Amino acid sequence: MAADADAAAEAAGAAQDLAETATRAARDAADAAGAAVEAAGGAAQRAGSAATEGLSGLGAPSQPKQAE
Repeated sequence: MAADADAAAEAAGAAQDLAETATRAARDAADAAGAAVEAAGGAAQRAGSAATEGLSGLGAPSQPKQAE
């Protein structure tokens, strides 16, 4: 019976280690996703700025005229 208890305790410890590893992996994935979102936002902002500069270089108004 002592061997069964030891095996159960060892399995419980391994399960806890696995859960901690999974938690760290999930945190790392969330951090990476956040960084990707920030990078995409920055890229979109730069693209928008470049497009605006390109249009103004062509003589296009920065604000389109409103139809009356």
